[in-house]
Amino acid sequence: MNTYYNPMENKFLVYSTQNGGLGDRLFGLVSSYLLALLNDYNFRIKLDDDITYADVFTSPIDWWNDDWKLLPLKRGRFNIESDLINNLDFFKTQTLSEKFPDSDCVYIYSNQNFIQYIFENEKYKNKLKELELTPENCFSKLINNLLVFEDEFQKNYDYLKSKLKSNNVKTIGIHIRTNRFWGDVPEISDNTLELFNKTIDAVSDGNERIFLCSDDEQVIFDLKNRYGDDRVFAVPGQAVHYSKNTKKTIYDVIKTFFEIWLLSECDTIIASYWSNFSRVAVLKSMKQPVIVEMEINDNPKQPTIDWVNSKNIKTNDDLRKHFNIPYPIDNGFRYAKMLALSTKI
Repeated sequence: MNTYYNPMENKFLVYSTQNGGLGDRLFGLVSSYLLALLNDYNFRIKLDDDITYADVFTSPIDWWNDDWKLLPLKRGRFNIESDLINNLDFFKTQTLSEKFPDSDCVYIYSNQNFIQYIFENEKYKNKLKELELTPENCFSKLINNLLVFEDEFQKNYDYLKSKLKSNNVKTIGIHIRTNRFWGDVPEISDNTLELFNKTIDAVSDGNERIFLCSDDEQVIFDLKNRYGDDRVFAVPGQAVHYSKNTKKTIYDVIKTFFEIWLLSECDTIIASYWSNFSRVAVLKSMKQPVIVEMEINDNPKQPTIDWVNSKNIKTNDDLRKHFNIPYPIDNGFRYAKMLALSTKI
């Protein structure tokens, strides 16, 4: 991969966003890196959070370099944080220099995954082939190249992975996003939680170790009671939202990265299709996920009530369409194609 990263001098694509959860940000980050790679631009990350990628990761790509700030460059800006649809023509037909002919440094603000649309651009076909990138492996290859844990955190991660994979047991990874905290939407029903249990029972032979991630500590407690504390494994610590927890520590952030990375290592992944946390783990894993039907809480709190009304959500079909999930989910769960979780619009 690094052999093909030969950026032009004084041409920069600078990624930034302060909107969305960690999954949203990782989609924007990796998609923007692909754009820089294909256009031979230097890729940089604007490190403007209290806790930044540079605190956790290293990389063969010097994305932490702030050289772009000091050079007298003509600059352009491209914001697709909430307007992916109206920019699809650019990804499918244009290059960076065609869209920004007078700019040497382009700031891209994105919390969206636009990789699949880049693969429709004929101008990138040869470079994508040279890089041996496909729609199926692209996200995984790029995130693994771009984000490598610093040594001290790699040791911690390897320890957790060894506990998860000890005795070579098969693993089932589950992400249960309840949206009951942080003002997230939509809040899921208790029946949806029971569908996760039903799904575990259906895909398990009773011997696998269960790796669990959730935004609700009660969910972790309940599953440990149901399946056994020795069988259910979770990363210690409190769940936090990257954008909405203003008092998060570096240990909170590392926990979230560890959870996504470990989830991607599991033999089977049961995903919350309404969360980009799940979607990032699935694409990083390159495995076929199991998705669970979502139902909204019968008596939801705000802001779910306003969200349902504003989106005119009346049925589960409406929910799936909103989150870009094709086909019904019979019996409450089903296997899905990996790329079915590539874009949440």
